[in-house]
This record gives sequence, C-alpha cells and structure tokens, in this order.
Amino acid sequence: MLDKVKKYITDNGMIQKGDRIVVGVSGGADSTALLEVLCSLRDDSGLSLFVVHINHGIRAEASEDADFVRGLCKERDIPFYLFEENIPQLAKKYHMSEEEAGRKFRYQCFTKVMRENNADKLAVAHHMDDQAETVIFHMVRGTDLSGMSGMRPISALAPFTDCVMDDAYIIRPLLNVRRAEIVEYLEKKGMIWKEDITNGDDAYSRNRIRNNVMTELNKINESATEHVAEFAALASEYDDYVRKQALAFISRETAGDNSHWQKNGSIRVNRQALLDEDKIISYRAIYEMLVNVCGAKKDITREHIASVYELIKKQSGKELFLPYGTKAEVSYEYLILCKAVKIEPAQSKEYVIAIEELVPDNMHKLDISSNEKVVFTIISYDADNAVDNNFQKNYTKYFDCDTIGDTLHIRYPQKEDYLVYDGEGHRKSLLKFMKDIKVPKNERMCLPVLASGHEILWVIGKRRCENHQLNPNTRRVLKVDYIL
Repeated sequence: MLDKVKKYITDNGMIQKGDRIVVGVSGGADSTALLEVLCSLRDDSGLSLFVVHINHGIRAEASEDADFVRGLCKERDIPFYLFEENIPQLAKKYHMSEEEAGRKFRYQCFTKVMRENNADKLAVAHHMDDQAETVIFHMVRGTDLSGMSGMRPISALAPFTDCVMDDAYIIRPLLNVRRAEIVEYLEKKGMIWKEDITNGDDAYSRNRIRNNVMTELNKINESATEHVAEFAALASEYDDYVRKQALAFISRETAGDNSHWQKNGSIRVNRQALLDEDKIISYRAIYEMLVNVCGAKKDITREHIASVYELIKKQSGKELFLPYGTKAEVSYEYLILCKAVKIEPAQSKEYVIAIEELVPDNMHKLDISSNEKVVFTIISYDADNAVDNNFQKNYTKYFDCDTIGDTLHIRYPQKEDYLVYDGEGHRKSLLKFMKDIKVPKNERMCLPVLASGHEILWVIGKRRCENHQLNPNTRRVLKVDYIL
C-alpha cells in the first residue's frame, strides 16, 4: 500500500520538500495509517508535521483515544494539539446536526494550528470507501457534477471553514486505497489503532450509507466501491471543463463597469444572458455565483439552482430565499444574488459643505470613504467658454452656485427627498426616480447623494437634477468631481 500511496501523492503534486503539514488524527485505522505514511516521507522530504486530535465530547472512552494519539506523537517526536468540545451541546446551541457541528469545530481547530505553525496544508485520512459514500450521499441529497465528483486529491481549505486562509489546501493521500488495504498495511507493521464505536451507529446519515447501502451495492458487484470512485474521478474531469466555461461566462458578464456588482457580498448578472447560454453552463454559473455570495457550498443543491433559473424568467421584483441567509431577486434585466440581511445606510455619516467657506478657484477635497473622494471647486462663469450642460461626464457636474442655497450635504437618501427631472421644474420622489432609472431595490438607499435640504442635486456617479443649470445669468459655478 505504501508504494501505491506515495505514487498517488507524487502524481497529484500533493507534497513538496519542506512542507509544513497539519495532520488530523483520530486514532482510528485510517488516520493512524496516514500519520505513518507521512512519517515515512518526513526525512527525505524535510516535512514538518503537527498533529491535531479532537475530543467531540460524545464517547466516554474519548480520553483514551487522545492518550493513544499523544503517545504516537511522542514516539515520533511530533507536536500534538488536543481540542475538546461538547459537540452535542454545540449542535443544539446553533441548531445544526451533530455531524455539521463537529465538522465545523474540527476545521476551526485545524485552521488555528495551521496559522500558529505557518502551515499551508492539512492532511486528512479520507480513503476510497469514504469517496464512494460521499458520492452516494451527494446524489441522494441532490447535486450536480461538482457533487458527483466527490472529494478531490487536493482542494482549497477556504470552503470548509469560516476561518478563511489564502493559499491553504486539504490533501488526501489515501484517497486511492480501500479501507481493507489500510487495515492490512497496519497489521503487517504490527501497529494497533483505536476503533470508534460510533461508526456502527446508524443514527448518522453517512454510517447508514456505509453500513447498509454500500454493503448491498458490494453484494451486487464486489467492485462497486471502486466503480463509484472511478465515476467520481471521471465526473471531476467533466466538472472541471464545465466550471471553466461557467467562470468564463461570469467573468465576461461582470467585466468592466460591472465590477462594482460584487460589492457588499452581492453579484449581479444579466438574466437574458443566462437564458441565452447553454443550460448546463447557466446552471453552473448560478452555482458558482451562489458559492461566492454564500461563502459555502455544502447545502446548495440542484433544486436551489433550478429554482434560481426559473426565477430569472419571472417579472422584476420577484425574489427567492436560499441557504446561508442568501437571497436571489430579479430586478429589471438583472439577476441579483446577495445576502438577505437588509443593508442599512450609514445614516450618521453625513457631510456638510458651507458654500461661503469655499475659496474660489481652490479645490476642497472631502473623503467620503477609504476609496471615494468628492472635490468642490468654485469657478467664475465664462460666457465665451461656457460649460455644455449636456456634455458633462458621469463623475463631474456643474451647478449655478448662486441658486443652490448656502449649505449642501453629502448623505444617503431619505424618504422625503425629491429630484427635479425636467427643464420645466417637475419633481419626483427620489426613490420613484431611482426605480424609473432601474437602480436595483437593494441599492437605492445606499447610494450617496448631494442634497440641498431634501432637494437632490446629484445621485453621485449617476444622474443629476435638471435644476440649477448654467445660464447667461450665472456668475459663479460650483464644480463637483467624484473620484474613485
């Protein structure tokens, strides 16, 4: 088995010389074998290993398992980290299954030790039987090609933990071997391990698949586990291609001026473009965008993807609530994926500009955020070289300074705000105006405005009012620049 695993590690580029690797070791046969394999590579590859053991607070004999793993580490001169938590209580507190609570806690602990030791790889003991069980589990829950490809030899750590680490990876050196091979390997070396009696408890979904479903499938064909794992490997190749096409679609449809669509944890894409694309690419694009917004992928099923796809065919204003507090909505020609939490503007953030304090021909800069500035300049009006009101850039506007009042404000919209929208002085509620120019609903209260009282002179970066235009009677001009 050892040669087979070493070749798998090399073929998949899992380990390089000098790697610092955190290893999850429960004391069971799988993780004990994993630790032994990595120890066999340690000297030649100059590896630094750090073992993490988790006591989930479920079994009375868990402390014996911890002592066993501590002993393995002591014999091999490997740093040992023990974490203990009452997972059943944690699951109740956060209203999740014990499986999910345990998994979440484990990866938080792994990440903590990785950071402390400047390690960028986490080695876990998943093997071929685990792979087959995972594929079956995903299939009955509802999934797409991504789920059917199961676990990868190497995968990014980020989707598995809230404690995101850039350029950190999970490696699975045992993924190409059966559990029976692992047991045989340990027995030949005369090594012992600790059996987890909860593996026989069918209260857990994965145990039922392992103990019942896979047992029956292997009765039908003794190579069933290998065939499911082979299917997963083939599915991963197809999945990689579809994902590549979907990411190209997302990049194309959210390029250039649309880069701001991904602010505040949201993504906006033209829904007709999704309908025009091949359905398999559109489905995958929706999935990838959802994962981006959700920050996780475990509970995103094909049913959710199909529901979003049907949503884009509906009238503007329709919405759909999804896992991880995420929402999909259609707004005019766009599909918007965002957090369902209502975005409240920073009402306290208001800037006051006193016109009389502005020195003519001097620029007065105002930082309204870490990357946004508004610059005010008063200039004399030159009738022979007048500014064309109809040829102003989106981020520069000119106003007749003597008609706008003494005090201006930069703030967020208020319900009483209005905007003069034509040369005859007709006014419209600002929120109604934003709706008319197709500003998405979730953005309307979050755009900065330049206001005089409740009269809106400029929805900054978008439309200005039709009032206070320059004319032959203008003497002073207020120039306002918005700089990103």
